[in-house]
Amino acid sequence: MKRLISAKAILALLLVSLLLSQPAATYALVRQANGYTVVDSRQYPIIFIPGMAGSTLDVQGEGTINAWPGSLSVGDEAFKVLALKEDGRTPTHGVRAIATDTVKHGLGDVYPVSGPLVTFALSALPGVGPLFFHKVGVTEDLRFFPIYQGFYDYMEKEGYKLNDNPSGSGKVFFDFPYDFRQDNKRWTVLLDKKVDAVLKQTKSDKVILVGHSMGGLQARLYMKDPNMAKKVAAVVFMGTPHHGSPMPFYAMTDGYNFGNLKLTNTRMWEISGNWEGGYQLLPDYPFLVEEKLGKEIWGIDKINTEDWISIQEYDHYLAAETIRWALGEKAAKPYKYRYGLPNRDFARKSIDFHKELGDFVDRYPLVKYYMIRGIDQETVQAFTYRFQDVGLAKPVLRLSKLVNKEGDGTVPLKGAKIDGVDGVFDVKAEHGSIPSNVDAQKILTDLRKKIHNEDFRNGLVDNMSGFARGKLAELSMTPRFSGLTPSMFGLIKDAVLWLFQPDPEKIKLRDEIRAMALAEFRNARANITIAVAADKENPEHLYMVIDNYELKDAGTGVVSGATVNIKVDSYRTFEQVVKKQMNLMAAYTSGAVKVEGAGFSDGLQLKIAQWLVKYFMK
Repeated sequence: MKRLISAKAILALLLVSLLLSQPAATYALVRQANGYTVVDSRQYPIIFIPGMAGSTLDVQGEGTINAWPGSLSVGDEAFKVLALKEDGRTPTHGVRAIATDTVKHGLGDVYPVSGPLVTFALSALPGVGPLFFHKVGVTEDLRFFPIYQGFYDYMEKEGYKLNDNPSGSGKVFFDFPYDFRQDNKRWTVLLDKKVDAVLKQTKSDKVILVGHSMGGLQARLYMKDPNMAKKVAAVVFMGTPHHGSPMPFYAMTDGYNFGNLKLTNTRMWEISGNWEGGYQLLPDYPFLVEEKLGKEIWGIDKINTEDWISIQEYDHYLAAETIRWALGEKAAKPYKYRYGLPNRDFARKSIDFHKELGDFVDRYPLVKYYMIRGIDQETVQAFTYRFQDVGLAKPVLRLSKLVNKEGDGTVPLKGAKIDGVDGVFDVKAEHGSIPSNVDAQKILTDLRKKIHNEDFRNGLVDNMSGFARGKLAELSMTPRFSGLTPSMFGLIKDAVLWLFQPDPEKIKLRDEIRAMALAEFRNARANITIAVAADKENPEHLYMVIDNYELKDAGTGVVSGATVNIKVDSYRTFEQVVKKQMNLMAAYTSGAVKVEGAGFSDGLQLKIAQWLVKYFMK
């Protein structure tokens, strides 16, 4: 009985207060203000997963190495510490490297300059300066060779803060650096721990994964597990080589430093031969054309043999032989050259890796996938090859690039193809610059709004405002009584009369309860949460905070921490009650409207309890 009175009277207060103010949309993940807390679990945090060599590696005894393209203090020789043994895990030089951060600038984050150089770099070199320098914030400081800094700046401009957002706006993002040299499957469990930590910190339902290049493969591995996938609202791929790229093969044979100014092609070949993560970027489609025939096309399954020697292997053999002859044959050991790829086991496993990923993304209810590709860049599509007899037991493999503009400069469109996504978007951007590309960022903003369902949520809040405008004129003409409208006073009166039979003693106690209730309502705070989505497991919510007949706050999310918490099962129920298409008492008794929390004061509860004991529980 007590709850019935509470519900009817408080819901009346809800309707009147709603119509006396116009709510404004507020998006907040977790926000506390004036004694109440708003949790918008549908304001999803973002986790950014960088690509190959996009993580700084802290090497024991060597400090931090930005492998792409390396800090100012790191020269070609220093990169030797990144070499691994044939197991793909054990450091060749006995020093362990740990991924500590995402690479923001290619030449380090600790070399600011200012003054005339800034002006020269940004104005005297239009279109060129930004490639080499990056202006930090509103200051006149620069950093050299921006890598992911442009993406982090974009997130900042969008209102997102890294790791935490004290403003309470709910916009927060995180990153997931990892040791890109090793098997990508090693990091899925750690990524899951990162997701769990983010969900715990932000009190969100799910996260959005944004993966650049190889980071997109990390996201796909994560989505293979249905239990992990439940924690993800959407995945955005940026330049991800879903089917691989020919250039890693070139790096493993001829040598290629991917534009690293501090690292030679030779050093890259020497240190990356046992990077299993690099092998997982090899194409899973044919990419080798026999030079003379021009028809026979091979893939990694056929080229992964011992029938040839790479150019780098041959060059290293020649260099070693030169030293041997200079020192004398007995002074140096003969060079033991390898046939085929440096690690043929990893090459074989790369085929299985791509088969495991498959041609389609793993689909789950409510999960969205989007792909942002780079186009119109000179991109190696395949290689023509020939075998050159150099007098050794096996011939040397000679490669020539087949290039066109169907790709992002590193990943051809064939390698970027993925089926089952909800949208594919193209930008004219080079592979490494896609996350920092302005057009790609505009697309990401639109996708983020779509994933968050912002237009839908804002529309519902606007509808609440429309209800208020429609009733303002009517209510402004209604006389007030003790802060309550006559209609509300009558509602309370009807509620009491509906529950109790009018004899003298009952009427006296009824009037006492009525007076106490009126006093309570004058200072009551009520929180209202309305579920507005069809999905029962993960609905959208609107909230309102009412204090002393005034709507203090409204927007999207769930609110708690007040005298009374009211939950409405659907926006349709709310709309029907407001439009008087549904009886308020019927909504409560059917369970469409629930009242939770402290309710009335102890004194009022005591009075109601006395009445029930005296007249109904004898």
